Amino acid sequence: KKLESQSEQITESLSSFHLKIKENTTKSAFELLSNMNEAKLVPIIETYNLLIFNSYKNGFYSDAKKLSAQIFDNTFHLKPDCQTFNLILKGTHIELFSDFLLKNKNIKHFVDDETKES
Repeated sequence: KKLESQSEQITESLSSFHLKIKENTTKSAFELLSNMNEAKLVPIIETYNLLIFNSYKNGFYSDAKKLSAQIFDNTFHLKPDCQTFNLILKGTHIELFSDFLLKNKNIKHFVDDETKES
């Protein structure tokens, strides 16, 4: 019964931490993982999936790529699942679209400046 209660607490703590990841907009994924380790929580694949997608969503592209590389390393203790692949694809789309918008914003300013000079 005590073991069951501890398991429920860990699951609740992990769920709570997952919510913090989803709400995060400023901390790097590695800072969040460090906080998790301090809380004596062991990340699961869902944790990494959330960290990867949150990193892409918040513009921490190098963090997302480092976490992805970790998961795909054969020596890593967790293995990617279908959700991992989907979130990496969505995240890559976010990164490419963000880059596209930045480039078009610069082009628009250039066109605006050229129009003013004519």
